[in-house]
Parts: sequence; C-alpha cells; structure tokens
Amino acid sequence: MSNKNNCPVDLQKFSDLRNEDARNRLLLECLSDDRHRALLFDEINLRGGTLSFPSRDSGQRERDGGDLGMPRRPPAFRHRDVVLITDRTAIQDVLLDRGATYSSRVYAELGGGSFMLALDPKTAVAHMEQRDAFFKCFPHDGDLLRKLAHAACQAASVMALKAPEFDLAAFAEQAAIRFCQKLMGYSFRDYTLLEATLRAAYRGLVYQVLGRHFATDPLAIPAAKQAMARLLARTSELIDAYATNDEDGLRGCEDSAGTLGLQRVLPKLAKETLDLNAEQRAVLAVGAAVGTVGNVQAAACIAVKALFLDDAGRKTARELALGEPGSRETSDREFGIWKDLLQQSLRDNPPIPFLPRVRIDTNGDFVDEVLLALGGGTRSITAPSGA
Repeated sequence: MSNKNNCPVDLQKFSDLRNEDARNRLLLECLSDDRHRALLFDEINLRGGTLSFPSRDSGQRERDGGDLGMPRRPPAFRHRDVVLITDRTAIQDVLLDRGATYSSRVYAELGGGSFMLALDPKTAVAHMEQRDAFFKCFPHDGDLLRKLAHAACQAASVMALKAPEFDLAAFAEQAAIRFCQKLMGYSFRDYTLLEATLRAAYRGLVYQVLGRHFATDPLAIPAAKQAMARLLARTSELIDAYATNDEDGLRGCEDSAGTLGLQRVLPKLAKETLDLNAEQRAVLAVGAAVGTVGNVQAAACIAVKALFLDDAGRKTARELALGEPGSRETSDREFGIWKDLLQQSLRDNPPIPFLPRVRIDTNGDFVDEVLLALGGGTRSITAPSGA
C-alpha cells in the first residue's frame, strides 16, 4: 500500500513479516482507525478480497464434562490462521451458504448454543422454530417501532440532559435499554438487571466475534454467560407470570408504551401457540436483546462522528434538530432526510462490523475460521492513490 495514504499496513510487507505477533499487532492498529481500515479494505478487495492473518486465539477448547479417561488433545501452540474476507460476493456466498459448509457455532460459547444466532439455519430445526416464533411475537410495524424509539429517547433524556456534560454513548445506551424494557415488557425494577446484563453480554459478544483474535481476556465470556443466565432466569419467571396472569409477579410491568398500541414481546411469548417450551421462549427473548443495546450505541456514535466530519451534513442535521415539530407528513419527510443523511456513514462503518463463521467438512468437523468484514463488502472498489 502506498505510503502517501499514511496507512500502517503495506500488504506485501505484512505478508512477508515473519514475526506473527508483529503481524497481528499491525493489523489491529490498522483496523482500529476508520481511515486506515477503509484503505486496508480497498486494498484487500483489489488483491482478491481475502487476507489471512495470525490469530491470538488458538481455538483450543476443553470438552464439557465427559469421561476423565478419554484421551486429551495436546495443547495448541503458536498462532492459528484466520481468513479475513472483504469481497462482497464472497461474503454473500458465505452468508447464503448454499453448500452448508459454514457454521455459526462460534457464538455457542456465549450461552450454550441454544439461541438463534448460534444455530445453523440449514441443519438446525430449532433455528427455524425460533425464527417462526420471532415473527409471531415481535412487532414489525416500522411506524410503531419509531414511536417506541421516540418514547425510549424521551425517557433516557430526563437524566442525560441534567448532567453537566452530554455523553452521547451513554445516552444511546440508556435509550436502547429503555427500548428493550418497553418492547419486551420487563418491570421498571428490572432496569438495573437489563443494564448490567446487556452491557456484559455485548462486551462478551464483541470479544467472541473479534477481540479474542487480538487480545486476551479470559473473563469476558464467563462474565457474559453469568450475566445472561441471571437475565434468562428473570425472563423465564416473567413469561410464566404473563402466562398465568400473576398480578404479584407482574407488579411494575405496566408501561405507558402500551398506549402506542404495542403488543409487548414477553406476553406474546407466554400466550402464543409455539413449538417452544418455556425456557426456549425465554432464550429467544434474551438472545434478541443482547445485540440491541451495543449496536444502537455503536450506530449513534458512528453516525454523529460522520456528521461532525461533514460540513453539509452537520448543517442539515442542525436544521432538522432545531426545526419546529410539524405534521405527520412533515415527520415522515424528516425521517426520510435523516435516513439519507446517515445511511452512507453506517454503510461504510456498520455497527456490526464483523461476522465470524467456522468452515466445516462433510462430517461437521472444524476446518478453519473466517471473519466477514461487512465494512469491506459495502465499499466501492477504487484504486488507492499511487497504486
């Protein structure tokens, strides 16, 4: 890569570098910077759309339980190669997985592998059952969800605007937690549990998706699993209370969001006819909530950062923010303007920047791991300056 771009990664030098620790740190340095990451993805796309890099995660996992007399694999040493994929067509092929050669099992370490994210659509009947339950029990009305998001932002702004300094990341997190609380039908007393759980779970999710390849944090996954277990127990308890109309068990679950015409998720999960038992219904709710808060927080920070770097966009955003509330037609028009204003920044830097997949053979055994760089797949391919 040309030095004119001031990018710390020269792909040829990166490939020739014999020290795998140094290569790993060099890639992390590049991925951590928006501009350098964009240049890197463009360069990888120009060179075929894939880059193999050494991961710090050896992939060695102990079997759960089992006979102590069973033979044990020797510990893995050195680095394990992971393939970073940036080409749009290649990413689509992996996600469609027509040959059923890629697995989502990498997510299973977060919560036992029973939630939809960790199940393979083509081989797990449970995935389709959870998917059907999701479409039955979660609202899909865009206008209704916008109203709910607005109510959540209003609730979060009460404390956020009283602080001496406005913290966008904290505000986005608090608004997203209230969104989940109102959408699901949790009690207002569950707020602190939701806050602690979803924060720890998202940290574990980020570590499992990307962080483990570049850093060592043995507590991230256990902490996430423990937090999710507490929320799963509470969610299961609430679903039972909704199923039996237990007034004591549902104390504090009333919410003004009901005036929006919203059918909350936990009551629907409790009373809808589904091919899921009570625990599986709770797993579906918790699994859906885990990524929401962190992704909303990331999206808000990405979008606002992009606006501050764009004079025209910043001017448009200011005019929209300071404008007087108008009619329904005006609101819909402004929403369309906001979407047009923000979608490019979220396309270049998606809130979910990477997706991991494991490539398996016909027996389902591990072959290697790939990391789908969604921000590379959404970029146009242009030759870098000086190439």
